[in-house]
Amino acid sequence: MALREENSGGQSNSAIAGLPIFWGDAAKSPTLEWEKWIDLFEVALMAKNNISIAELTKTGTKDKNLMGDMEEPAATKKAISVLYLSLGMAARKTLLNKFTTLNITTITLNDLIKNCKECFEKP
Repeated sequence: MALREENSGGQSNSAIAGLPIFWGDAAKSPTLEWEKWIDLFEVALMAKNNISIAELTKTGTKDKNLMGDMEEPAATKKAISVLYLSLGMAARKTLLNKFTTLNITTITLNDLIKNCKECFEKP
């Protein structure tokens, strides 16, 4: 189930099947370094939903084929939602603690990725 973070076997799940959540349990470290995880996320989003983060974040005309055959607003909302859910509970809490005015319903994809990078990327 997409909204569950841990199945009965204790394995981590995310909104994309096969992609581990970034950081589900605050008592443990994130599953991967942010840079590696976000790369895996982008590949998984493209494989599962045919949505390219690069296409959504570029300026200018966008190719609908690289946005899951959706219009840009719908593809962007889908990417934001899947990314946010795939972060995991500990990561979402950390993100919201750092960016107290963050509103997931109004944030842009570029800003969400930038905020996540600032919050989770090691110097």
